[in-house]
Amino acid sequence: MAKTITIQLDSMSFVVDGTSNEELLENAKREMMKQLSIKFPHFSYEISDADVLSLENAHPGVIVKDSKGKLGIITSVNPKNKRPINVTFKGSISVAGTPQCFKLDNSTFDKARSVRPDYQTDDWYEGDSGYLKNKTDLIEVVVGKKVRGKYLVFMINNAGKGFQLTDQQLKGLLKDNKNDFK
Repeated sequence: MAKTITIQLDSMSFVVDGTSNEELLENAKREMMKQLSIKFPHFSYEISDADVLSLENAHPGVIVKDSKGKLGIITSVNPKNKRPINVTFKGSISVAGTPQCFKLDNSTFDKARSVRPDYQTDDWYEGDSGYLKNKTDLIEVVVGKKVRGKYLVFMINNAGKGFQLTDQQLKGLLKDNKNDFK
């Protein structure tokens, strides 16, 4: 059975010479490799299933499940945050967590999506999901964060690709159900 092992090394400091930042960094890398070959530093580790999410494969619009098997859709990824991945589960329950909190899942959009409650049908918020229509197809999407007056709307399982839509465009173009299109 394949497993993912994540190793976190304690911080290491080196005194190196160099005339530019690039040269200093290269010299520090060489010194780090030398020190690692002599004595491996203290580290912490985590062993998890191989299908656990990573920051490399986490994108808005990806369907995931948590440790209890609840399905959700990633709405944003910010590697700078302590909990970099935001996921919305059914019932508009949003959580933020590390990649190890989630596993990739092949479930359908309909099983994983959070449908807007009846009292909220005038507005769209992060985590709401629905359908956009182009000339020939319906596109499954999830609403992401609002940035500079526009919402980021991501296609499902499409490597974070999507659209920027204003409130007005969301209200006119995004539909809760397939049969809402005329």
